Amino acid sequence: MKILVVCQYYYPEPFKVSELCEGLVNKGYSVTVLTGIPNYPEGEFYKGYGFFKKSHERINGVDVIRIPILPRGRSNVSLILNYVSFAISGLVYNLLSSKRFDYVFLYQLSPILMAIPAITFAKIHRIPLVFYVLDLWPESFIETQHISNQIITGAFYKISKSIYKTASRIAVSSNGFIDLLQKMHIDKRKMVYIPQFASYCNQECKNDSIEISDPEAFTIIFAGNIGFAQGLEVVLEAAVITEQSTPYIKWILLGEGRAKKSLELQCRSRRIRNVQFLNRVSSNDAEIMIKKADAALLVLRDSLLYSITLPAKMQTYMACGVPILCSANGEAARIVIEARAGLASKAGDAIALANNAIRLSKTSEYYLGMYRDNARNYFLNHFTKQKHVDAISSLFNVRT
Repeated sequence: MKILVVCQYYYPEPFKVSELCEGLVNKGYSVTVLTGIPNYPEGEFYKGYGFFKKSHERINGVDVIRIPILPRGRSNVSLILNYVSFAISGLVYNLLSSKRFDYVFLYQLSPILMAIPAITFAKIHRIPLVFYVLDLWPESFIETQHISNQIITGAFYKISKSIYKTASRIAVSSNGFIDLLQKMHIDKRKMVYIPQFASYCNQECKNDSIEISDPEAFTIIFAGNIGFAQGLEVVLEAAVITEQSTPYIKWILLGEGRAKKSLELQCRSRRIRNVQFLNRVSSNDAEIMIKKADAALLVLRDSLLYSITLPAKMQTYMACGVPILCSANGEAARIVIEARAGLASKAGDAIALANNAIRLSKTSEYYLGMYRDNARNYFLNHFTKQKHVDAISSLFNVRT
């Protein structure tokens, strides 16, 4: 069976779509990916890539077609141009391509405009279109851009609704997305919940060159995109509290993102010395650093969207078998509590986050070990790559 996967992002950019596609190849599918030139998250083309470089690659059995796009840059204007350029280039590719596939599979992150090439290809060739929704629109766009104008939100609601209605099947990464899609009059019968996955974290913590902090400190690490959506300001406020009462607690923010510079400036201006920023590293090194930490930090803003969102770092943290310190509402907090994998507090509550950090730092090694075991067991039961690939592949076995 031949599948065309459409996603604006692909390896070497840090998204799970690459591993999913390779997993489908291992199950016997022929997979071609239509994607852009890698430039996430820094906003510049990766070394060795460009408009006329590596436009067609074969990566671990996956055919990768890279269409021309403008880099995301650092401004809102360049980001919009980046989004629009992928949609336009995808349309041009569809008009010129003579390739045939059995399914089109949209791995839908932001922006939803990446759906346009998937929809047009499916319509031109009259084949089923399957969505995997990881960023729900228009809620994701409205939340991250802080849009309150009802004319704009109404327009994006209509656009998103019309896009989702084109799908033959829709898989969602968070259960709560189903209710919001139903409010758009999307048929519940064609929707299914498939959580994201993490690879089995079997990296040994023997690499002494990878250090994250003072070995005598109680380290709490956040690993991933340092964006505005995460609401990481609450970490700085919690750090101010813990610095006074428990100075051995160290907060580590590992990664890149559009909010990183702002947070660094706040730390310097406020002289917050127990927060450490580390640059993005490879996924393997990130796993080692997470396992070396005493706890892993999951933070989401206080909003309806993020209360129904289950971020991918949850699976990664559990795969690494570390206690989780969660500052979020809804689905993320529910799973941490259900799994008995750590402590949870309400989104945006710096005092509660600080208190939980202090409590965790004073927890005995026996109970920390229980949190670690519970996290790993929950991962094995719900979030393995094999379970995810099997669930996604089942979407291609039934014609609708």
